[in-house]
Amino acid sequence: MRLYDLSIILHPHITDVELPATLESIRKELQAAGARELQEELIGKQRLGYLVQGNRFGHIIFFRFENEEQNINSIKQKLNLQPEVIRSMISLVRHGLAFKPVHKPFRRGGSRAGQGTGFSASHLNTSKFSPKIETTATQPAFETAPAPAPAQKVDLAELDKRIDDLLNKETF
Repeated sequence: MRLYDLSIILHPHITDVELPATLESIRKELQAAGARELQEELIGKQRLGYLVQGNRFGHIIFFRFENEEQNINSIKQKLNLQPEVIRSMISLVRHGLAFKPVHKPFRRGGSRAGQGTGFSASHLNTSKFSPKIETTATQPAFETAPAPAPAQKVDLAELDKRIDDLLNKETF
């Protein structure tokens, strides 16, 4: 017996009422093929990273089970025949890995409470790739621009006269 992970994307047209029946039929097919110690994690309806058979969304489900090697191909064939399944993948799990939920919801923009902001590259060691730039305390890291002069009030008649003068010049 070997340990396998099964990832399934179901068609997005399946309603919340139809979903338990569909999951039950998948469970029965796995058990009929000899799967034991069945664990599952229902992620729910998610936006997919790319179109899968013309669908932008899909219900995502993960299963973990033990089975004999010779039964895996029959499980793949049965899943491919189900019209509700738009994508499936079975992978072999290294021995001894615990079943953990793998889904973390992705949220665009903003920050999550207590988790900082967005992407953090603090775990990356970039010292090999970027040259070290040394700065001294007397040398500023960048040049500062002078502060803009305070705005002066302009008379509209004077502005019109300047514009007419510029347009009348034949310097084009």
